[in-house]
Amino acid sequence: MSKENQYNHRYTAKQMAEIQGRRVRRLYQGFKDFDIDISGNPNYPMIVIDKCKMLNTYVNNFDLHLLDMPSTNPARQTIHHLKIDHLDISKKFLEEYLDEFGFTRVYTIRHAGTDLYVAGFNFKVREGNEKLEGRYPVFGKHKLRYFFQKEFAEEIAASYPDYKLVVD
Repeated sequence: MSKENQYNHRYTAKQMAEIQGRRVRRLYQGFKDFDIDISGNPNYPMIVIDKCKMLNTYVNNFDLHLLDMPSTNPARQTIHHLKIDHLDISKKFLEEYLDEFGFTRVYTIRHAGTDLYVAGFNFKVREGNEKLEGRYPVFGKHKLRYFFQKEFAEEIAASYPDYKLVVD
């Protein structure tokens, strides 16, 4: 049996969801002094500070690895290996890390004049408005949809002129 299959058989789907939820809660607690959003794949969560700075990290079980550069290269080097169970990130520590190793700039789409951001899209037909057949944006304050290319975010925002969307 492969290692992946062994892992999948150790926990039920309900147990895995509970473990992932506990891990995310502990990450939020560890970054309590920051405007943080944790979204994306629950097995590989994105940690975004101030809605624009994605930390170059990965999470393995309950270990947080802060990496040396923005990269998708699997050989990237871990600079800080932190236990999520005892995580308490100070502003000074994070500022020093960001100054030395940087972050990946991400973009959000905000509903103009509000603090609501595109968090996803609904693919059902919206009754009473046939113009919006297909998908339309769903707004929220957490677990936002992040874009790695500003031009792509601007294209999406422009495709919904009735919503008055702004790329941040």
